Amino acid sequence: MGTFSERLDSLRQKGERKQDFADRIGVHPAVFSRYSKGIIPRSDTVKRICQATGVSPRWLLTGEGPREGPADLVNPVDMATAKIQAEGNPLIPARNTILEPFKDRVASNTPARVREEHGIENLDILDMSQLRQIPVVGISHAGKFIEANDAMFPAGTADEYMLTLDQGERSFGVKVEGDSMEPLFMDGDYLVVNPDLAAQSGDYVIAKNDQGESIIRKLTLTDKYMALKPLNPAYEPIFVTSDSPEQYIIIGKIVARTTVF
Repeated sequence: MGTFSERLDSLRQKGERKQDFADRIGVHPAVFSRYSKGIIPRSDTVKRICQATGVSPRWLLTGEGPREGPADLVNPVDMATAKIQAEGNPLIPARNTILEPFKDRVASNTPARVREEHGIENLDILDMSQLRQIPVVGISHAGKFIEANDAMFPAGTADEYMLTLDQGERSFGVKVEGDSMEPLFMDGDYLVVNPDLAAQSGDYVIAKNDQGESIIRKLTLTDKYMALKPLNPAYEPIFVTSDSPEQYIIIGKIVARTTVF
Protein backbone atom coordinates (compact mmCIF):
# COMPACT_ATOMS: atom_id res chain seq x y z
CA MET A 1 0.00 0.00 0.00
CA GLY A 2 1.45 3.27 -1.20
CA THR A 3 1.61 5.90 1.55
CA PHE A 4 1.75 6.05 5.31
CA SER A 5 -1.68 7.72 5.49
CA GLU A 6 -3.20 5.01 3.29
CA ARG A 7 -1.74 2.27 5.46
CA LEU A 8 -2.95 4.04 8.58
CA ASP A 9 -6.46 4.43 7.18
CA SER A 10 -6.55 0.73 6.24
CA LEU A 11 -6.28 -0.14 9.94
CA ARG A 12 -9.75 1.20 10.67
CA GLN A 13 -12.30 -1.50 11.31
CA LYS A 14 -15.26 -1.80 8.98
CA GLY A 15 -17.64 1.07 9.71
CA GLU A 16 -15.29 2.61 12.28
CA ARG A 17 -15.35 6.39 12.31
CA LYS A 18 -12.08 8.27 12.22
CA GLN A 19 -12.78 9.77 15.65
CA ASP A 20 -13.39 6.32 17.12
CA PHE A 21 -10.23 5.00 15.48
CA ALA A 22 -8.26 7.92 16.91
CA ASP A 23 -9.59 7.07 20.37
CA ARG A 24 -8.65 3.42 19.91
CA ILE A 25 -5.04 4.20 19.01
CA GLY A 26 -4.77 6.84 21.74
CA VAL A 27 -4.41 10.09 19.79
CA HIS A 28 -6.50 13.24 19.67
CA PRO A 29 -8.78 13.42 16.58
CA ALA A 30 -7.18 16.70 15.51
CA VAL A 31 -3.74 15.08 15.68
CA PHE A 32 -5.01 12.03 13.82
CA SER A 33 -6.20 14.28 10.99
CA ARG A 34 -2.60 15.45 10.55
CA TYR A 35 -1.45 11.85 10.28
CA SER A 36 -4.17 11.24 7.70
CA LYS A 37 -2.64 14.02 5.62
CA GLY A 38 0.78 12.36 5.67
CA ILE A 39 2.48 13.80 8.75
CA ILE A 40 4.62 11.08 10.35
CA PRO A 41 4.01 10.61 14.11
CA ARG A 42 6.67 10.44 16.77
CA SER A 43 8.16 7.01 17.38
CA ASP A 44 6.28 6.50 20.64
CA THR A 45 3.00 7.20 18.83
CA VAL A 46 3.93 4.77 16.06
CA LYS A 47 4.53 2.13 18.71
CA ARG A 48 1.17 2.84 20.34
CA ILE A 49 -0.65 2.61 17.00
CA CYS A 50 1.01 -0.72 16.24
CA GLN A 51 0.21 -2.09 19.68
CA ALA A 52 -3.46 -1.17 19.24
CA THR A 53 -3.75 -2.61 15.73
CA GLY A 54 -1.29 -5.54 15.71
CA VAL A 55 0.76 -4.37 12.74
CA SER A 56 4.53 -4.08 12.55
CA PRO A 57 6.09 -0.60 12.77
CA ARG A 58 8.18 -1.28 9.66
CA TRP A 59 5.12 -2.08 7.55
CA LEU A 60 3.21 0.93 8.86
CA LEU A 61 6.09 3.34 8.27
CA THR A 62 7.51 2.04 4.99
CA GLY A 63 5.12 -0.52 3.50
CA GLU A 64 7.91 -3.09 3.60
CA GLY A 65 7.94 -6.48 5.31
CA PRO A 66 5.00 -8.44 6.71
CA ARG A 67 1.97 -6.48 7.87
CA GLU A 68 1.72 -8.23 11.24
CA GLY A 69 4.62 -8.24 13.65
CA PRO A 70 5.99 -7.14 17.04
CA ALA A 71 5.12 -3.56 17.90
CA ASP A 72 7.97 -2.99 20.34
CA LEU A 73 10.77 -2.12 17.93
CA VAL A 74 10.44 1.16 16.03
CA ASN A 75 13.59 1.37 13.94
CA PRO A 76 14.98 4.92 13.45
CA VAL A 77 15.94 3.94 9.90
CA ASP A 78 12.28 3.20 9.15
CA MET A 79 11.29 6.50 10.79
CA ALA A 80 13.67 8.36 8.50
CA THR A 81 12.44 6.41 5.46
CA ALA A 82 8.83 7.32 6.23
CA LYS A 83 9.70 11.00 6.58
CA ILE A 84 11.51 11.00 3.26
CA GLN A 85 8.59 9.28 1.55
CA ALA A 86 6.19 11.81 3.06
CA GLU A 87 8.28 14.96 2.72
CA GLY A 88 10.54 14.16 -0.22
CA ASN A 89 13.54 15.54 1.66
CA PRO A 90 16.79 14.19 0.20
CA LEU A 91 18.85 15.67 3.03
CA ILE A 92 17.60 13.09 5.55
CA PRO A 93 18.89 9.70 4.42
CA ALA A 94 16.90 6.60 5.29
CA ARG A 95 19.85 4.29 5.79
CA ASN A 96 23.17 4.50 7.57
CA THR A 97 24.48 4.66 4.05
CA ILE A 98 22.91 7.32 1.85
CA LEU A 99 19.67 6.54 0.01
CA GLU A 100 20.37 5.13 -3.43
CA PRO A 101 18.65 7.93 -5.41
CA PHE A 102 20.39 10.54 -3.26
CA LYS A 103 23.65 8.63 -3.46
CA ASP A 104 23.43 8.56 -7.25
CA ARG A 105 22.72 12.27 -7.27
CA VAL A 106 25.64 13.28 -5.08
CA ALA A 107 27.98 10.77 -6.71
CA SER A 108 27.46 12.52 -10.04
CA ASN A 109 27.52 15.96 -8.44
CA THR A 110 31.24 15.84 -7.67
CA PRO A 111 33.28 18.93 -6.77
CA ALA A 112 34.94 18.75 -10.19
CA ARG A 113 31.57 18.74 -11.96
CA VAL A 114 30.26 21.63 -9.84
CA ARG A 115 33.35 23.68 -10.63
CA GLU A 116 32.97 23.00 -14.35
CA GLU A 117 29.21 23.55 -14.48
CA HIS A 118 29.11 26.75 -12.44
CA GLY A 119 32.53 28.16 -13.22
CA ILE A 120 33.61 28.17 -9.57
CA GLU A 121 37.36 28.30 -9.14
CA ASN A 122 38.11 30.06 -5.85
CA LEU A 123 35.90 28.11 -3.40
CA ASP A 124 36.24 24.69 -1.82
CA ILE A 125 33.33 22.49 -2.93
CA LEU A 126 31.94 20.02 -0.40
CA ASP A 127 32.05 16.41 -1.55
CA MET A 128 28.55 15.39 -0.43
CA SER A 129 29.22 11.69 -0.96
CA GLN A 130 31.27 11.82 2.27
CA LEU A 131 28.27 12.78 4.40
CA ARG A 132 26.66 10.39 6.87
CA GLN A 133 23.58 10.63 9.06
CA ILE A 134 23.61 11.10 12.82
CA PRO A 135 20.71 11.31 15.28
CA VAL A 136 19.60 14.65 16.68
CA VAL A 137 18.84 14.04 20.35
CA GLY A 138 18.03 15.84 23.53
CA ILE A 139 17.99 19.63 23.75
CA SER A 140 20.83 22.05 24.14
CA HIS A 141 19.29 24.70 26.41
CA ALA A 142 17.94 23.12 29.62
CA GLY A 143 15.91 19.93 29.76
CA LYS A 144 17.08 16.39 30.13
CA PHE A 145 19.88 15.24 27.91
CA ILE A 146 19.79 11.88 26.13
CA GLU A 147 23.25 10.47 25.54
CA ALA A 148 23.52 8.85 22.14
CA ASN A 149 25.72 5.92 21.29
CA ASP A 150 25.34 2.50 19.73
CA ALA A 151 24.96 0.73 23.06
CA MET A 152 22.66 3.21 24.84
CA PHE A 153 20.63 4.72 21.99
CA PRO A 154 17.28 2.84 21.90
CA ALA A 155 15.77 2.32 18.47
CA GLY A 156 13.25 5.03 17.71
CA THR A 157 14.48 7.50 20.34
CA ALA A 158 15.48 10.08 17.76
CA ASP A 159 12.79 11.60 15.59
CA GLU A 160 15.21 13.72 13.61
CA TYR A 161 18.47 13.13 11.77
CA MET A 162 21.04 15.35 10.15
CA LEU A 163 23.83 14.90 7.65
CA THR A 164 27.40 15.73 8.53
CA LEU A 165 30.92 14.92 7.54
CA ASP A 166 32.33 12.07 9.62
CA GLN A 167 33.03 13.59 13.02
CA GLY A 168 33.42 10.41 15.05
CA GLU A 169 31.66 7.08 15.48
CA ARG A 170 29.44 8.23 18.36
CA SER A 171 28.80 11.79 17.21
CA PHE A 172 25.28 13.12 17.53
CA GLY A 173 23.45 16.36 16.84
CA VAL A 174 21.65 18.84 19.07
CA LYS A 175 19.42 21.72 18.04
CA VAL A 176 20.11 25.07 19.68
CA GLU A 177 17.22 26.54 21.63
CA GLY A 178 17.45 29.99 23.17
CA ASP A 179 19.90 32.85 22.89
CA SER A 180 22.50 32.14 25.58
CA MET A 181 25.24 31.53 23.01
CA GLU A 182 24.44 34.27 20.53
CA PRO A 183 25.90 35.60 18.33
CA LEU A 184 27.94 32.46 17.54
CA PHE A 185 25.22 29.84 17.99
CA MET A 186 21.77 31.04 16.99
CA ASP A 187 18.40 29.62 17.93
CA GLY A 188 17.63 26.81 15.45
CA ASP A 189 21.27 26.03 14.60
CA TYR A 190 22.28 22.37 14.52
CA LEU A 191 25.46 21.39 16.33
CA VAL A 192 27.50 18.20 15.99
CA VAL A 193 28.83 16.87 19.30
CA ASN A 194 31.61 14.33 19.69
CA PRO A 195 31.49 12.70 23.16
CA ASP A 196 34.81 10.92 22.63
CA LEU A 197 37.00 14.02 22.32
CA ALA A 198 38.55 15.41 25.48
CA ALA A 199 37.41 19.02 25.85
CA GLN A 200 40.10 21.63 26.42
CA SER A 201 39.91 25.11 27.82
CA GLY A 202 38.43 27.36 25.13
CA ASP A 203 36.33 24.64 23.53
CA TYR A 204 32.56 24.82 23.14
CA VAL A 205 30.87 21.97 24.97
CA ILE A 206 27.63 20.38 26.08
CA ALA A 207 27.55 20.14 29.88
CA LYS A 208 25.00 18.38 32.09
CA ASN A 209 24.14 19.11 35.71
CA ASP A 210 22.97 16.82 38.51
CA GLN A 211 19.34 17.20 37.43
CA GLY A 212 20.11 16.07 33.89
CA GLU A 213 19.70 19.56 32.41
CA SER A 214 22.11 20.31 29.59
CA ILE A 215 23.55 23.58 28.34
CA ILE A 216 25.90 24.83 25.65
CA ARG A 217 28.78 26.87 26.98
CA LYS A 218 32.38 27.87 26.34
CA LEU A 219 34.67 25.92 28.64
CA THR A 220 37.40 27.47 30.76
CA LEU A 221 39.58 25.22 32.92
CA THR A 222 41.89 26.42 35.70
CA ASP A 223 43.59 24.79 38.67
CA LYS A 224 40.81 26.05 40.96
CA TYR A 225 37.58 25.81 38.98
CA MET A 226 35.77 24.92 35.76
CA ALA A 227 33.86 27.79 34.18
CA LEU A 228 30.97 27.37 31.73
CA LYS A 229 30.57 30.73 30.02
CA PRO A 230 27.72 31.96 27.82
CA LEU A 231 28.47 34.31 24.95
CA ASN A 232 25.36 36.38 25.54
CA PRO A 233 26.17 38.90 28.34
CA ALA A 234 22.58 38.65 29.57
CA TYR A 235 23.49 35.26 31.06
CA GLU A 236 25.79 34.59 33.99
CA PRO A 237 28.75 32.20 33.77
CA ILE A 238 28.72 29.07 35.91
CA PHE A 239 31.75 28.37 38.08
CA VAL A 240 32.15 24.80 39.30
CA THR A 241 34.52 23.65 42.03
CA SER A 242 34.65 20.45 44.05
CA ASP A 243 32.59 22.20 46.73
CA SER A 244 29.89 23.57 44.42
CA PRO A 245 26.35 22.50 45.40
CA GLU A 246 25.60 21.85 41.74
CA GLN A 247 28.06 19.82 39.73
CA TYR A 248 28.39 19.66 35.94
CA ILE A 249 29.98 17.05 33.73
CA ILE A 250 31.10 17.53 30.14
CA ILE A 251 29.01 15.43 27.76
CA GLY A 252 30.93 16.23 24.60
CA LYS A 253 32.81 18.73 22.52
CA ILE A 254 31.05 20.69 19.78
CA VAL A 255 32.89 20.03 16.54
CA ALA A 256 30.61 21.46 13.84
CA ARG A 257 27.67 23.80 13.31
CA THR A 258 24.99 23.94 10.64
CA THR A 259 22.83 27.04 10.23
CA VAL A 260 19.47 26.64 8.47
CA PHE A 261 18.42 29.75 6.54
